[in-house]
Amino acid sequence: MSVHIEADGNAAYLRIVYSDTILLTDIDQALDELAAHLSGSNRPVLVDWSEGALSITHAEFMARLDDWFDRLGSGLQVAMVFNAISQRDQAMLTDTKNFLKGAGVRTFTDRDTAEKWLTA
Repeated sequence: MSVHIEADGNAAYLRIVYSDTILLTDIDQALDELAAHLSGSNRPVLVDWSEGALSITHAEFMARLDDWFDRLGSGLQVAMVFNAISQRDQAMLTDTKNFLKGAGVRTFTDRDTAEKWLTA
């Protein structure tokens, strides 16, 4: 499996880490598990795509972003980490979708900076 959700009850935020090849089913599974973990909570989320290789089209990625925003709401603080070279387009699409939805998502190219933003 190419997705791992770290949901330690003591952590300040939930972390989703993708690795290997990322399929639509991986994104759907993570969203389902995340929604269950966040039930009744507004805990921040870090989504790290940077170690994975997205095996979906840009249109499929945008549709999954819509699913994330629709299911989790726009008030959730989310940091998404993308590989600066291979996932540049996905970061730009995320920024655009975030602007259109008025959501609390911010994109980063390294996990440390994203974690600092979430815990500030």
